[in-house]
Amino acid sequence: MTLKKYLLIEGRGATTRLAKEAGCDGSYIPAVINGRITPSFVMAAALSAATGGVVSIREIVCPGELPPGAKWG
Repeated sequence: MTLKKYLLIEGRGATTRLAKEAGCDGSYIPAVINGRITPSFVMAAALSAATGGVVSIREIVCPGELPPGAKWG
């Protein structure tokens, strides 16, 4: 699941809650979603953990589907 979709499902205030849990500023998350910032592995792990693992680290660092036949790693 993408971070954007996760936030839409979680509803109002989700960005603020996620930022607080991950230990970042609320403006950081939209910047990640919009591709203005690529988070470090540590921050991607914190964001993933804050979603309860629903959004994977891979999806946060490299959003979108992999091409057919491609493998992560």
